[in-house]
Amino acid sequence: MNGHARDAARRAGAVEKSPLMSLAAPSHISDFTPARERGLLAPATAVLIGLVIFLALNASGIVETWTLGLFPDTDDAMRMTQIREWMAGKAWFDVSVSRMSPPDGFRTHWSHVIDVPIAALIHLFGLVFDPVHAERAARIAFPILCFAAILVVLVALGRRMVGPLGGLTAGALAPLAFFAAQFRPGRIDHHAPQLLLLALIAYALARSFEPRGGRWSALGGACAGLSLAISVENLPFLVAAAAAY
Repeated sequence: MNGHARDAARRAGAVEKSPLMSLAAPSHISDFTPARERGLLAPATAVLIGLVIFLALNASGIVETWTLGLFPDTDDAMRMTQIREWMAGKAWFDVSVSRMSPPDGFRTHWSHVIDVPIAALIHLFGLVFDPVHAERAARIAFPILCFAAILVVLVALGRRMVGPLGGLTAGALAPLAFFAAQFRPGRIDHHAPQLLLLALIAYALARSFEPRGGRWSALGGACAGLSLAISVENLPFLVAAAAAY
C-alpha cells in the first residue's frame, strides 16, 4: 500500500471513529420526525384534544345560545345589530348604529370586516334553519371555528419553538387559558379574530428569521394589515413584532 492509500485509509478510519459520529442518536430515536409521528404527539391529535376540551368546557354556552339566544356580552349584541343593518343594505363604510342616538345614529369604531364571515355563516345556516336559528347557529359556529384555527397555529408554534411535546402542551392548555373566554359560544365581537391574527403574526415572525423566510414576513405583514383594518387594539403588539427585526 503506497503512502497516498495509507493516508486515505487513515482519514476514512478517523471519520468512522469521529466523536461526533459516536454522539449520533440511534436510528429508532433519530427517526422521531414529524412525518413519522404517531399517537399523542401528532399535531392533529394535539389540535383535536384541545378542541374536545374546549367544547366540553363550553357545552352549556352552546345550549344556551341555541335555545335562549343569549349574548355573552353587550358588545356581541351590538355586533349582531350592526350585522343585521349591514345585511339589510347599509353602506360598507357606514358604521353607525341607528338604534342608538337617533335619528342620525351612533357612529361606532368598528369596521364591517368581521361582519363578512358572520354574515356568510348566517346565509349558509339559513339554507336549513329559520332566520332566528340561522343567526344563533352562526354565533355558535364563528367563535368555535376561530378557536380551532388558533389551536392549529399555537400547536404549530409550540412544535416550532419546543418540539412535538410543546405542540401537545399548547393544544391541551389553550382551552384553559385566559384568552379562551373570547372564543366562547355566542361571542362574535372582534376580539377572537384579533387574537387569531396575533397568533399568526407570532408564528410568521418566528418563521421569517429562517433562511428564505420572506414569504412568512409577507404573511405577517398581511395579518398585521388585516388586524388594523378590524381595530387598532393589536397596535402595541404589532409595534413589538416590527421591533424584533
